[in-house]
Amino acid sequence: MRKVLLAVLVIALVGIPSFVNAQEGYRHRAVCISLVPYVSTSGSQAENTVHNFSLNLLGGYSGGLKGFELGSLLNMENGSVTGLQMTVGANYVGLDANAIQIAGAFNYSGWHTGGQLALVNISGDVVGAQVGLVNIANDVQGAQVGFFNFSNEVIGPTVGIFNFSKRGQFHIDLWIGESSLPGLGVKMGSQSFHSILSFAAQPLGDDIWWMPGVGFGGHIYYDLFFVDIDGIGYMANAVNAMSEGAEFEMLNFFKIQISAGWLFPPDFAVFAGPTVNIFTSDSYPDQTPSFYDFTLVDNDNLKIWPGFVIGVQLR
Repeated sequence: MRKVLLAVLVIALVGIPSFVNAQEGYRHRAVCISLVPYVSTSGSQAENTVHNFSLNLLGGYSGGLKGFELGSLLNMENGSVTGLQMTVGANYVGLDANAIQIAGAFNYSGWHTGGQLALVNISGDVVGAQVGLVNIANDVQGAQVGFFNFSNEVIGPTVGIFNFSKRGQFHIDLWIGESSLPGLGVKMGSQSFHSILSFAAQPLGDDIWWMPGVGFGGHIYYDLFFVDIDGIGYMANAVNAMSEGAEFEMLNFFKIQISAGWLFPPDFAVFAGPTVNIFTSDSYPDQTPSFYDFTLVDNDNLKIWPGFVIGVQLR
């Protein structure tokens, strides 16, 4: 085992200067072992060297990578990367990355083809996917999956709670339906996919319903005509107004709706369509947040009924 480790160390120290890329001005070494940036087996030439394998005990800094890099805290290249970067801390690529970046905290690349997986992912243009808590990019051909997604434009799905795309959707919907009077929703995302933050209320009757919800949907459009297909899950909260103690009940309410709309440029639209409503409860079986009782399925734990939605959209 000692002989193997010694052999690897000798290769790293001596290096294999197999070619020089005249266009980029970088030399090549097969292996580099770093303690921290600028303290490595490639010495002072690390920032001008492309490696095939880099092992960064704490952190490493080099000109580029064509292969695999593993680090504990920091992997950093001032040039391009092709291959795989993995670290508990952060990956940084100054130019383009045709690679998979996996980090516990942070990924950055000038522009990216492949995938980024970390708590925070930042890149210029992306062809592929960003998956993390926060994703930030310029133009994306692929997907952003996270809690917060920011982009200039996304061609593909944006899956998250807060999706902000400069050339995408940011719409405010106001509506009424058989189970809400009134309703408010915010749709955020790309031109074809969006997330929905919603709030609906049904104040009539003995039970007052207020229903915050979150969902996802698709947007199909042709000129001024559009169709939205949305699924929204609500936490339905019922307050018994006739009870002196104002008893609360929290229930599950899911709505699927297909709405067709027409845009009146530049920033106003009307829409309407049918809905399917699914209501489940273990402790509150006799009521639903609906103005009428026309259930397709009706038992103590599950109610399903058809409905409608009609509203306006502000853009």
